[in-house]
Amino acid sequence: MAGVAASCDDWPGKLKVIEWVYGEMLRKLAPGETVRLLVESAPQEALARRVLAAAHADLKAVQFLRWPTNRGWTRDTGPIFVRGRGASANTAIVHFHFNAWAKYPDWPKDRRVPERAAELLGKRLFHARRAGRISCWKGARSTSMGGGLSSRRKSACSIRKLRCEIQV
Repeated sequence: MAGVAASCDDWPGKLKVIEWVYGEMLRKLAPGETVRLLVESAPQEALARRVLAAAHADLKAVQFLRWPTNRGWTRDTGPIFVRGRGASANTAIVHFHFNAWAKYPDWPKDRRVPERAAELLGKRLFHARRAGRISCWKGARSTSMGGGLSSRRKSACSIRKLRCEIQV
């Protein structure tokens, strides 16, 4: 899932470049999978369609979801998918209850993305719970959940290493 910039403040002075980047990313992703793009409103969807058309993205592979968000950056707020063990394992979504690092007021809409995704996709939703503080920085790929997940690379998150008791 990706989000369209909810505010020009997300990328000051760079919005046109970011639109191009989104167009290129979705053009590359669309041939292999359904792309779910979060948009705030009909005008924002129309803008996204124009950007994607200019990038020659396959619009048939894009599902526009009118889900209000506080920002377009979904790295920290989007759903984290986990898979159970075995050949017939199901996937589920873990909700880490994003709160904008407890220092910004604009997060309540972003926090709803995992639960809305679980509902849309028909996935079980697990709420990350732990006594004390929980921290999963999806961008930096680190956590304070007992040292279970740690990586300095900005590559795909190996959620298997996350020490949570989850039966999917």
